[in-house]
Amino acid sequence: MNGISHKQAVQWIHRRLDGLLLDNQALLLTEHLATCKTCRSYASEMDLLPVHLQSQFHARWDSKPGPTQNVVEHVMTKARRIPVTNRISSGVKLVTGASTLIMMAFLINFVISQLRDTSIAVDTDATSSPPLIENVPATRLLAFSSDQSGNAEIYTIYPDGSGM
Repeated sequence: MNGISHKQAVQWIHRRLDGLLLDNQALLLTEHLATCKTCRSYASEMDLLPVHLQSQFHARWDSKPGPTQNVVEHVMTKARRIPVTNRISSGVKLVTGASTLIMMAFLINFVISQLRDTSIAVDTDATSSPPLIENVPATRLLAFSSDQSGNAEIYTIYPDGSGM
């Protein structure tokens, strides 16, 4: 024996069939096969396996060309489901998109109405309600413009109405 076990030799035989055996492993496997009759017999069986499978495949394919009836039915079933799946998927996407647009329209409408209500309230308060004179201290003067004398002039007055 050269240092690899029978179990490791079997694993390396499988790797060799798959083309995954490293060069140093191939050398160790060759040495092991030269000394172990059991592993050598298994390796020769495994080497013939791809040839056997290929000949069986060709024999089956050549006797009845084309796919089997089961394969044809499976493919046809899957092919029939594709349009239904696409319709369902498209419908879900359409409903989702439409509901998103409706929600965005409501949101935009709500925001615009809030802005209008806010600006109207500010404008209404500023133009309709006169300033409260009773809140102004008596020592301060109020200024206003008037054209009572025919010329527009600026006047001052105390909050109680005196001293114009």
